[in-house]
Amino acid sequence: MRRFAWIVTLPIIAIIAVFAVDNRQGVDLELWPLPWALPPVPLFLLVLCAILFGFLIGVAAMWFSGARQRRRLREAKRDLDTARSDLHVTRQQAAAERRSAGSALVVAQNRLPPAA
Repeated sequence: MRRFAWIVTLPIIAIIAVFAVDNRQGVDLELWPLPWALPPVPLFLLVLCAILFGFLIGVAAMWFSGARQRRRLREAKRDLDTARSDLHVTRQQAAAERRSAGSALVVAQNRLPPAA
């Protein structure tokens, strides 16, 4: 699996490096409705920042969309822990009842008259 990750990662790194070297010229960035303009920024930096921004927006969207499932999972784990502790208590009570029932049988047998 690690080899596959490297086989995929290395070409992507190479493509990004070639893109960065080929697009070093500066571009002016003006945000139309706003009166400000940024000083010339290398094109590769602008594109990589836009890709990073899109990636972070996607991660945030996935995080928020999975909130319901994570909450359900926490509740299910809590219910499972409660059920396990209840089962443990029930098993201990059953074992105690078996021990007390066994000792009651011994006491009852001791009270019987000896067989002739």
